[in-house]
Amino acid sequence: IAVNADTYGEGAFGDYSIDIAYSPTIGLGKNAVLEPGIKVSMGVVAGNSSKLQEIPALEMDRGLMLQNNFAQTINQTERLWYQDYGLGAVLNTRWFYAGFSADNLGRHYATVFRSEGSAQPVRTPVLYNGILGADYESRDKTMTFSPFVSCRKFGDNTEAWAGMNYRLNHFVIGGAYSTNQDVTSAIGMKFKKFKLVYQYDRTQN
Repeated sequence: IAVNADTYGEGAFGDYSIDIAYSPTIGLGKNAVLEPGIKVSMGVVAGNSSKLQEIPALEMDRGLMLQNNFAQTINQTERLWYQDYGLGAVLNTRWFYAGFSADNLGRHYATVFRSEGSAQPVRTPVLYNGILGADYESRDKTMTFSPFVSCRKFGDNTEAWAGMNYRLNHFVIGGAYSTNQDVTSAIGMKFKKFKLVYQYDRTQN
């Protein structure tokens, strides 16, 4: 269960939701495990057209840009409730893991405001994600090395990532770089029942 609260334009717009996900584990012999998953989202989008009219454009998420022509007072709806769902699966094997997911399959409304000349508000694009990686562990289990490649498509944003995670005893470090020159990195400590990590992201909007 996840609770989400996203705000944009210094409170001009907000998206608040609850996600409920279920993912069973299915054994496929000695060396493979399949984990399919389903997610149901319930939320509300809310906006203030007077604040949005001062903003030339609003980026909801990377790949979804809304122009200010949708923030007309006559088109304002204070709140709009929505529900949506996503599907995905991860295959874990002895040698590699691979996964994919598709979110916002119901394409719920991204905003409470209608665009100019449109009878309906803008809908959220489907978010597609895919990943392929591997985990290598030393014989004494004191070191792990985990390279991966992934891809993401959401609206106008399409990018591929390549990265790795490395653990030596309790010390962990990792990072990734994308085709859009985005960067993410992490450093921290990992114990048997506790992990503390600092993560840094730089993304181009």
